[in-house]
Amino acid sequence: QCFFIPEPNPRTSSENTLRLAHPIPVLTISHIAYLLHIIDFRDPAEPKSTSLPQGCMLLQIKRYIGTVAPTDPSQYSDLLFSGKFRNPSMFVPANAKQSAWYIGRYIGPTGTISEWSAPVNQAVAFTL
Repeated sequence: QCFFIPEPNPRTSSENTLRLAHPIPVLTISHIAYLLHIIDFRDPAEPKSTSLPQGCMLLQIKRYIGTVAPTDPSQYSDLLFSGKFRNPSMFVPANAKQSAWYIGRYIGPTGTISEWSAPVNQAVAFTL
């Protein structure tokens, strides 16, 4: 007879480990007010969860403000690092009548990072 004994901790490549431990977040703009956006994130594997996925410590969100969509992640500027589900993005009156684009990624406890999310955008509200 032949017995199969599975390896308890099979080795995986670092790329697969990062992909499994750090999924790509899905950003949504849940609320729009005068010079304010509220950005939520979702883990595609757990869409109803409001917490960070297992193995992730922070969410990094970058923002670009302008009238034309950005073409490269280097055009975005850091907005915040957060562990919260709901995050504010505030503007100054000079940003009115422009649009804001957001991208996000997860950061792990050892400094590993996921890929950037798909960009989401919304116009900056300029009336009360």
